[in-house]
Amino acid sequence: ASVTTVDFFTARVHRALNRQADQLLGADLVVVADRPLPQEFESEAFRRRLAVTRMMRFPSMMLRNDRNVLSSVKVVSAGYPLRGELRIADRLYGPDRRAESIPAPGTVWVDEKLFTQLDLAIGDSVGLGAGAFSVAAILTQEPDSAIGFINAGPRVILNEADIDATGLVQDSSRIFYRLQVAGSDERVEAYRKW
Repeated sequence: ASVTTVDFFTARVHRALNRQADQLLGADLVVVADRPLPQEFESEAFRRRLAVTRMMRFPSMMLRNDRNVLSSVKVVSAGYPLRGELRIADRLYGPDRRAESIPAPGTVWVDEKLFTQLDLAIGDSVGLGAGAFSVAAILTQEPDSAIGFINAGPRVILNEADIDATGLVQDSSRIFYRLQVAGSDERVEAYRKW
């Protein structure tokens, strides 16, 4: 009985830790590369009936008038995040809510640090590379914001549809590409082995 109780407790703790890890990743599995991933990674995930989102991460300067701040830029596709919760607010230190989508094209969501450092208001325009974007919300929580050293700095989320307008994706760019995958444990594990 003692061994069974310990095994049962250990299994429950293991499942709880895995759920928390998935929320920290924003997915059940993340494929990371320093160059665009071949399309077959995404196609295979869809073939296995897994949910998929794409993300890019890189440092860049956010500009407003004569101010600029080095920020961690996250470019996301529809469906982000697959696990965990993305939360936004309409005013600095105001009540936040769960984001039902990603930023609309032409807009960005910025965190409180960037909002205060650039002295922003909702609706203000900020520059990112060659593009200009309207600040639509204040980012209060991201499931995967604790991953990577650059995340100690200000953060911004951009819709994948707007990345070309920035002109920031070039051969020498320091960009990390991520494919996030979620689904049943069996399907995710089979994809991982693939």
